[in-house]
Amino acid sequence: MKTDNPAQFFFNFKASQKQEGKASAYLQQLLRSPRLPGTVKMVSQPLFKDKVLLRFENVADSGDKQIINLNEVATNLMLFANMKKVDLHPKFMELSLSSMMPLEEMLKRKVHWKTVDDDKDGYTQSKIDYTLNDGLFTLEPQRIRVFAVWYEKPKSDEEKFLVIQ
Repeated sequence: MKTDNPAQFFFNFKASQKQEGKASAYLQQLLRSPRLPGTVKMVSQPLFKDKVLLRFENVADSGDKQIINLNEVATNLMLFANMKKVDLHPKFMELSLSSMMPLEEMLKRKVHWKTVDDDKDGYTQSKIDYTLNDGLFTLEPQRIRVFAVWYEKPKSDEEKFLVIQ
């Protein structure tokens, strides 16, 4: 797996130049644990405290679809940034390729062109898989997907039922 500008180097303020090689090896070991395929390239960009932008690209020309576990990747990034187990849970939202709006909003605004061939047999409509089930998503060859990942503390039972009057 290849990584560009791991977000943890921005968050890990205690790291020195001498530690960077060790930290890089540790990050690669953590990110290999979700078993990202060799054709998948991941770029991480910190947005603000506890929020990271993750961009996945499958650079394969053809072949099988790759299944990525976003939950594992986000958890491993958090482990590397903190160097210890922290009681935070990752939350996800898929964004447009520009990262400017949520995917759902982009799909609503997208222009759907009507052509003379739309209703003819033999012309198949493109079927793009946008599903994200429990942190698992499919990455087809030559496809890019962008996610915002943020970390939240789990709510206690008291907070779940707290009613503001």
